Amino acid sequence: MSTTTIGQITAEQTVYNGNDLIEIETAGQTKKEKLSVIYNQAYNDAVAYFENNNVTWQYVQNHVILPYSYVVPATRSSAVELTCLNTSITTKRANTRIQIDYMISGEIYWDCSFILYRDIGGVLTEIGSPVSVGNHKYGIASPDHDPDYDSTMNQNTISYIDSPAAVLGTLITYRLKLYGTANTSYINRTSTDTDAAGYERGSSNVRLTEIK
Repeated sequence: MSTTTIGQITAEQTVYNGNDLIEIETAGQTKKEKLSVIYNQAYNDAVAYFENNNVTWQYVQNHVILPYSYVVPATRSSAVELTCLNTSITTKRANTRIQIDYMISGEIYWDCSFILYRDIGGVLTEIGSPVSVGNHKYGIASPDHDPDYDSTMNQNTISYIDSPAAVLGTLITYRLKLYGTANTSYINRTSTDTDAAGYERGSSNVRLTEIK
C-alpha cells in the first residue's frame, strides 16, 4: 500500500496483478477469487448492460456537395435512381434496425414520387411505400410544391426506420428513385443555374443510423 499526497488530497493506491486473490463475501459465505476473473465478469456485465440499454450502434453520413441533374420519367417502372444519394452501411449487430434520414436540397418537380429501396446483395426491396390504389402516383414521399421552379431551391426531407432482419456484417445500400410528370429535376442547384446572387447552390445529406 502506498500513499500519494496531491495538495490537500490524499489518495491510496493498491497495485494488483491478475493472479492476486480477493476475498468475496456472498450470502454469508466467503470465497477467494482471482482478480482477473473479477475483471472479466465486470467487463462482461458492462457489455451486457450496453447491449441491453444502448440504442445506437453506428451511423454513416453521405454529404453531397456537388450539383446534379436527373431526367425524370413518367412511368414508375422506369423511375430514375438518384445515384448521388446512394448510401451504404455494414451492420455491426444482427437483427438491428436502420434509421434513414434524407435532407435533399435543390429543385425537384413537385408532381412526382420518391421510391425508397433496400439493396442487399443486388436484391432490391421497395420499402416505406403505401399500397397502390388506382392511377395515383405513389412512393415513400412526394417533393414539396415549388412555386418558383426556376431560381429558388427548397428542401425535401424523408425519414424511415427499416427492419432488414440482417445478420452481422451485412452490407446494405439504400437507393432513392424518382418518377412522375416527365421533367428534369436538380439536386444542390436551381433549375436555371445562372451565376448570380439570386440563384442558390446548396448541399444534401443522407444519414443511416443502426439502432437496437
